Amino acid sequence: MLGINFHPEPIGIGKYSGELAQYLVEEGFDVVVVTAYPHYPWWSLPAGGASLHFRKEVKDGVTIIRCPLYVPRQPKGPGRMLQDFSFFLSAWLAVSWLLLKGLRVDWVYSVIPSFPTAFLGGWVKLFRRNALWVVHIMDFQVDAALALGLMRYRWIGRCLARSEQWMLRRSDRVSTLSAAMAARIVEKGVHPSRVLQFPNWVDVGLFHPGTPVSGSLSGLGIPSQGRMVLYSGAMGEKQCLDLLPALALALRHACPDIFFVMAGEGPYRRQLETDCRSAGLEQVYFISIQPEPLFIALLQSAWLHLVLQRDTQEALYMPSKLGPIWAVGGCALVTAAPDSALGALIRKGQLGQLAYPATASCLTQTIIDLYSDPLLHQQYKTSALHYARAHLEKKRIIGDYLIGLGLGQALSMLPAEGKPASESIKHPMP
Repeated sequence: MLGINFHPEPIGIGKYSGELAQYLVEEGFDVVVVTAYPHYPWWSLPAGGASLHFRKEVKDGVTIIRCPLYVPRQPKGPGRMLQDFSFFLSAWLAVSWLLLKGLRVDWVYSVIPSFPTAFLGGWVKLFRRNALWVVHIMDFQVDAALALGLMRYRWIGRCLARSEQWMLRRSDRVSTLSAAMAARIVEKGVHPSRVLQFPNWVDVGLFHPGTPVSGSLSGLGIPSQGRMVLYSGAMGEKQCLDLLPALALALRHACPDIFFVMAGEGPYRRQLETDCRSAGLEQVYFISIQPEPLFIALLQSAWLHLVLQRDTQEALYMPSKLGPIWAVGGCALVTAAPDSALGALIRKGQLGQLAYPATASCLTQTIIDLYSDPLLHQQYKTSALHYARAHLEKKRIIGDYLIGLGLGQALSMLPAEGKPASESIKHPMP
């Protein structure tokens, strides 16, 4: 497995890559991971992780090679590119060392982002020709960077786009999260027969509805009464959290028992805290990312979950945080256009409330409408829970994926009555 993010990063790509690796080991696979030191979503290296050295560790049967990298304080433009390039160089050294040591490889799994890292899979394939090289796209990094204007010189973006196209056409398989993202891969020149859907999953046995143990959240300094509006995850530019002060001000009198909990880290958090203090917003609370038991308790306690994203690239927007929200029977407010893939899914399944466009006034009115309609709010919670249990179960999703890749060992992962049909990998799921 090749990727810049991995366990113990608590959210995003690192979380899912870590869970996949652990699951494969439990099913009898030998897994070697080449990755960076944990740095997301804090955008900083932990103590002892900033020195220029490689480190090998074994965690629950997974062999992990940690590679040094540069981490910018603000993940924009040149700084972000330098981070990706620094990891690419150190990871290339690590992969080359493993190949020289005679590492046997049956399956190479490259994760995007980071975009340059995917080419390392091709480097392995050059020396292990019988290996299956799979590129898994969690986010179209090049497309998003161009659309958001994060690259000062657009010719650099065009060169990267051509390089991406070249790499995807030469991999054995390309997988991604949704049908809309799969269609985008086909547009880049990959034959549809080589494209698989591999949606993010959720452990429905761990994430489930319930009432947190009394006092379990008392140490976080948040109210025990009222309606919690929860945002959990990375706090960066694309999450449009700059709308929060105006939103909280507008709801202070219209919905007096509502309070906001912002649980996360990222480059925008400090500025957001300053803005909220300046506006006198005492009903907005900031906490760090919590250990899993407390995180589940937060999800179970929230009256409403904010799933925010700027409109750019909305057709390909498929946030991983929705799975845990739906699995606990949460009501999500999602900034997605009604005609986007995510918007259509939510509308059809009544899986939450859409707010579009992503403006403070739109979000305010949407929350007021939900506040005054408890029956609709409950309907969203019920439909979300049913959908998560029917479509997002971890074991079935990974089993489907491995069968789609032609790895026969996947059949042992499911009981006979639960083995998925091979064509099920074609079904669109978030």
